[in-house]
Amino acid sequence: MVRILTLLVALILLPHGICFVSADMVVWSENSLTKIQPATPVKPRPSAIYLSAARNEYEPFQVVVRSIGGALRGVDVDLSDFHGGRGAKISCRENCTIYRELYIRVTTPSGPYGSIGEWPDPLIPKIDRYAGERRNAFPFDVPQDRNQPIWVDVYVPADASPGEYTASLKVQAKAEPTIHIPVQLTVRSFVLPATSSIKTAFLLWGGALPVLHGSEFSGEPLDQLVRLYSSALLLHRLSNGWLLGGQDWQPTELVRANTDDLQKLHANLTPFFDGSITSSGGKVTAVVPPSLMCLGGSYPRETPAFPYVNFSGAFCRPDVIDFLRLAGWLERLAFYLPDEPNLADPKVLGEVNSLVDLFRQRGLRTLITGCGAGATVPNADVWVVPVPVLHQAFQDGTFASTYGQKQSARGEVWVYQACFTHSAACGGQQWYPGSPGWPDYMIDMQGMKNRIQDWINWRLGVQGELYWGVNGAYYEGDPLQTPYFGYGNGEGNFFYPGTPARIGGSSHIPIESIRLKLKREGLEDYEYLALLARLGDRSYADVKAAQIATSAIEWDQDPDHLYSVRSQISDRIESLLSGRSTP
Repeated sequence: MVRILTLLVALILLPHGICFVSADMVVWSENSLTKIQPATPVKPRPSAIYLSAARNEYEPFQVVVRSIGGALRGVDVDLSDFHGGRGAKISCRENCTIYRELYIRVTTPSGPYGSIGEWPDPLIPKIDRYAGERRNAFPFDVPQDRNQPIWVDVYVPADASPGEYTASLKVQAKAEPTIHIPVQLTVRSFVLPATSSIKTAFLLWGGALPVLHGSEFSGEPLDQLVRLYSSALLLHRLSNGWLLGGQDWQPTELVRANTDDLQKLHANLTPFFDGSITSSGGKVTAVVPPSLMCLGGSYPRETPAFPYVNFSGAFCRPDVIDFLRLAGWLERLAFYLPDEPNLADPKVLGEVNSLVDLFRQRGLRTLITGCGAGATVPNADVWVVPVPVLHQAFQDGTFASTYGQKQSARGEVWVYQACFTHSAACGGQQWYPGSPGWPDYMIDMQGMKNRIQDWINWRLGVQGELYWGVNGAYYEGDPLQTPYFGYGNGEGNFFYPGTPARIGGSSHIPIESIRLKLKREGLEDYEYLALLARLGDRSYADVKAAQIATSAIEWDQDPDHLYSVRSQISDRIESLLSGRSTP
């Protein structure tokens, strides 16, 4: 065994920073946008971890432990409370979560911008935020000459005092000196809104949960698990678009939908609509139940693995609609018409337009997806259009005439990603731009690709985003073992099944992913821009957004530049709030 140091902790100075070294262990910090693979070279950073966040914002960072002289045993990580001036304190017990990152073995790349190898994505918490249970993520061993990245989430409460805070991150292993890394946090004076300023409908397939969590989840236990996953989405500023039911599941309260059932539904779901389901107060922004929940019947099976519900149509009984209206939920609903219909077929077009008229007669809104959704179904309330189509309209100057008119008529234009952004086999070669390519939520791509969508959403001026599945891959197998699904690694999947057999503890929880965290970070970026606009400086927000994303295929890949621009935006917001001037 090579012994670099004994009974000491050394600071190794390298040209651009510093890392911490003990006898057999190297530790360094990393930003949240860099995905650390097992052999990623040591990247020294500054001698402390520096964070900056608004109030009511999460700010993550990574710490990497590498074994250098031999395997490491019993590695553990802890973070102290944050202390500021005049007794200010942010409790880490309540506001910090430490995760061990698991590696996913990718054997088929996600298109031309993906790559094979081991990629980090699942995040196993030390103590989970749902049941408050200690899981089996820590302590852990690290084989010789491998990296083990740790993800740390720090939440700054809305009532935290602005100012400078310090904390200490402790890394220890058996037979190794303990390493302490200073953490410095700047809490900005402004507060991010609890509810996302851009609507989202990320679809949770309720019927897929028992496939990997177990057959005991049916009826009310399944409803509860669906709502646990839905709360996990809200913690990341995302709404479960199928909170009231989807193509493969509907709440037990809506099967009969009698008076008692509806009262129970109101009690169970009101916390999602009024913001009390999470400590941050975020509310559901959009719910897009399938149209057949209103019309009755079932969808044809796309594959045998996707069992679809045979709906009674009770959702659109007059008494149920009255209930939804009185509950204040109806304004956030838009019924999801058949997905990506072939509107070039006159018969299909006529059927879709008839459906829209039918819903309008009942005072209900509709949502339609597809490349030609806008021009051919003008009365649908929400048009959801692929990223490349909106990008092309933006580039050729037709966006205002094609989509701007819809927005000015109080309709909405949303965006969606799909497999064609990373696979020629799915969408055809015509979708492929030059590097760095479209935004993408795949595992085997660096973090900027996972985070950039919301900067592009700001540039495009869309009002919402739809994504087809946050756990759809559960139907096809365990994504921890077989991540490739739907032409990509992580397609239709932001979670992993957290069973007690796998992660310890006694309760089932959703395992969050790095990609889910980066989506949350992108939505927080959007809030910075939206806050600038609300303060009367939309032009500055537009300039700064353009510095990060020139277009949907031309955007800055440098994480340090993104953090620099965010800092400039923060300074501008604080100057507007205080009446000071900034350059």
